Amino acid sequence: MKAQKMYTSVYVHDDLYEYIIQIVEETRNHPNIELGISPRGSQALLRAVQAYAAVKGRTYATPDDIKAMLQPVVAHRLVLSHAAKFKRNETRKILEEVLANVAVPTESMEKGMTTL
Repeated sequence: MKAQKMYTSVYVHDDLYEYIIQIVEETRNHPNIELGISPRGSQALLRAVQAYAAVKGRTYATPDDIKAMLQPVVAHRLVLSHAAKFKRNETRKILEEVLANVAVPTESMEKGMTTL
């Protein structure tokens, strides 16, 4: 319970919520993805980002946390197009393309610059 409270208290700037939404939308519109990230998948990504930031000793999330958690959290949730399914490491490459197509927030994400 203590660990759960610690990660859920990690601050997520509004720009990071928007960044996650844009990433989700990009997966839904990518030509090599038949079925993109679902609402539950986006929630799982958010929770993983918060936990990752907490493990790193921070009370706030950053865009780099989202980038770090995207692959492990959502790769298995994507349904690739028929042609993309048979290419090696295609999911990783597609997620890299998705990140490249979404503008990274540049506003300061820290709230109080504290560590856990």
